[in-house]
Amino acid sequence: MVEEVLCTGSSDARPHLATFAEMLCDLFRDPPFNFDWRYGDHDDPSSALGFLSLLESEGATFWHIPGEDGAIASFAFGIVLTQRIIEALGLANFEGTTHPQVGDYYCAGAATAKPYRKRGYFSHLAERRLDDARAKGCRRVWVRTHTQCGIVRHTYGDNRGFEIAGTYTANQGSGTMTSVMMYRDLVEC
Repeated sequence: MVEEVLCTGSSDARPHLATFAEMLCDLFRDPPFNFDWRYGDHDDPSSALGFLSLLESEGATFWHIPGEDGAIASFAFGIVLTQRIIEALGLANFEGTTHPQVGDYYCAGAATAKPYRKRGYFSHLAERRLDDARAKGCRRVWVRTHTQCGIVRHTYGDNRGFEIAGTYTANQGSGTMTSVMMYRDLVEC
């Protein structure tokens, strides 16, 4: 059984943001992303740390799973979308079959340290985010990933019924990345 730590407020999440940012930077350097997302600082939303700080300040919920050595093995976070977050993440420019709305839930990010991969942590944290969306009364849940990221497409699409709404190219940190947007209705819209 996986035991995660829930970080619901600034005092819970903020001490871990630097570690989360390092983990995101490490993840994005590897295939299929091959993207150099710079670590940055709290005041720069185009950096990994700034992205996390922005979402944390807007009420994102974070979870992390500790490893055997006490370090963070895996983490994930999600947020109920506001107009500010939709605009900051460039989601307003997405023109798929449907698009993110204020009040939808966004599975904003997740990473697992290499020594802890293939243990089911990503899947476990995906379920926590869906539970969070349900608990907050969200009608629809979104996830965005690289078009070639099989683990996300499998975990959300194949295993949890998410549909592809479309692909787009967006600014991500210091460059651009072609992403696929996937969604799932939690209640009939």
